[in-house]
Amino acid sequence: MPTTHAPGTLWTRLVLRAWRTACSIKTTTVLLAALTVLVLLGTVFPQLTAEVQADEEAYGQWLLGLEARYGGLVQVFRSLGLFTIYSSPVLLLVLAALLTNGIVCTLDRVRPVWRSITARPKPVRPNSFYTRTACHHSTEVASRDQARQGTEAILSRHRYRITSEERDGATYIAGHRNRWSGIGSIITHVALVLLAVGAMWSVHSAWSEPAVALGPGQIYDVGRGHDFQVRHDGFEIERYPDGTVKEYLSHLVVLRQGSEAVRKTIRVNDPLVYEGVAFHLSASGPSVLVRGWDTDGQPLPMEDATNGQISAGELAVNFASMDQEQSLYIPSLETTLYLTLVEPFAPHSSADAPLVSLEAVPMGDTGPSISTSVSSGETVVLSGVSLQFRDDYHSVLRVASDPGFQPVIVASLLGVAGLVVAFYFNPSRVWVKLTDSELLLAGSADQNRLACEQHFVTLVAELQSKVR
Repeated sequence: MPTTHAPGTLWTRLVLRAWRTACSIKTTTVLLAALTVLVLLGTVFPQLTAEVQADEEAYGQWLLGLEARYGGLVQVFRSLGLFTIYSSPVLLLVLAALLTNGIVCTLDRVRPVWRSITARPKPVRPNSFYTRTACHHSTEVASRDQARQGTEAILSRHRYRITSEERDGATYIAGHRNRWSGIGSIITHVALVLLAVGAMWSVHSAWSEPAVALGPGQIYDVGRGHDFQVRHDGFEIERYPDGTVKEYLSHLVVLRQGSEAVRKTIRVNDPLVYEGVAFHLSASGPSVLVRGWDTDGQPLPMEDATNGQISAGELAVNFASMDQEQSLYIPSLETTLYLTLVEPFAPHSSADAPLVSLEAVPMGDTGPSISTSVSSGETVVLSGVSLQFRDDYHSVLRVASDPGFQPVIVASLLGVAGLVVAFYFNPSRVWVKLTDSELLLAGSADQNRLACEQHFVTLVAELQSKVR
């Protein structure tokens, strides 16, 4: 006769097996190990960012750097995805599995932990229980009532939750201490879930621009879903009386719809953070502030060659190195100005020291109409317009947004708190049977048996001094 199975039995078994696998500590260990390996690989191998990939020139330089470092292995490493680990489907899959594992483990632990917190221990135990328990002791008593009062006072002082019962001419007392500590495992599992959420959020939404150079008055449009800008109001160096550098300062202003929203002076390791976007001061460099006005004394429109923006009356030109040539365009004269720093560059030096070499090349001409050196504060007249050059500094900012950073920090703190609760507040239970002549004591703990035994010895010593 063929064997039959109740409907749904196989499906139920599969679901239960999947549930047990999902909430297994072995599964958690494997996933955390896989995540650790991926993070280590992402640390060892340079990672391709979206900003570099979007810039063709930067991407080419990045590839050249890889070839110089790894040689013929570059293509092998690229095919294995070792340069794009933080954006790889494998990392997202591991994080998703870790998130699922954390949620299932949390749900699986809630009910038993709640039962352990709310359950009242049963005071009545058979006599054999007081000899089979790992920690047990018996002592004579002079008075049952006096022994009961002393026992309850000692257990209460040690933070035991006491339940008592009278039966068959004996007094039974049960105490449970740190019964709430099981919540530590819940906190740890919640931390694991938050860690996975934060990591997935970071992988999907985090971005950064490592080197945003802003000279005096220049504005950075954040974009990426944010509707505010940041204006650079100057760079400053604070010095000690002996002239050594004390601190580098950069003055930033957040603009929203043209109005000032926030103003802050940032320092190294003290960024401006607005709407989750952090502006870190990472470096500084020389700038030349060009002021221009026409024959009527009106501000002269000048076009920034780096971004095509036109400023009226004042434009900062930033230099990354001494040999770098920068340019700006004057639309009214159809002339391009080429500026090169004169080495050594010393901001706020004497007025006679040359600041930049200047060449003015009108559109269509093959050679400059003017070629000269200009000192800081000096004014040059070109085809009726006046141009003044002044030395200054620009700030180099690292702009970053990582919405998953805060959940990861909270997860880390919760994880530490959960471990502290779980390992330093060990739950323990004691049972006492009092007769007119004897006190029987038993104790047990689910974990850290050594600490339980040491605590039991302390209880015995205190009880003997009270009940005899």
